[in-house]
Amino acid sequence: MDIYSEAKKIEESNKGHEHIEGQVGFYFVSSKVEMTLDDTKKLKEVLVDHKVIGREDDIFLIKEDDPVSDIKAVCKDYYINAGVTEAFVNLIKESDGYYKVDANGSYARDGYLWSSCRVICKGSEYVLLEFFICD
Repeated sequence: MDIYSEAKKIEESNKGHEHIEGQVGFYFVSSKVEMTLDDTKKLKEVLVDHKVIGREDDIFLIKEDDPVSDIKAVCKDYYINAGVTEAFVNLIKESDGYYKVDANGSYARDGYLWSSCRVICKGSEYVLLEFFICD
């Protein structure tokens, strides 16, 4: 299973169904990242490019003990419908690893208010799942 292709299918199926509250929208995007658990430089570059973190921030991956419950909670927080949530659950179950992205600096101060990032992997393939609020 190519988890990036599956993540992109989920992303496409969610397009047009994003929750909008006033002028605030809740969105999801996935990105393939060439990285390893020991070398997260490329992940940091993607997060800086997407304005999730600042250049000065350090990132940390935290292995989630209950990935299914976590992804369901994230989907609930970002108003993702039940069908898309179930697709995420299936993707997570097929993955070898599931990690929360944590960072110090600006992300620790401000980022949690408007984004939640997770990394999944299968073999040597890593995918960033980015849930965010935009106004």
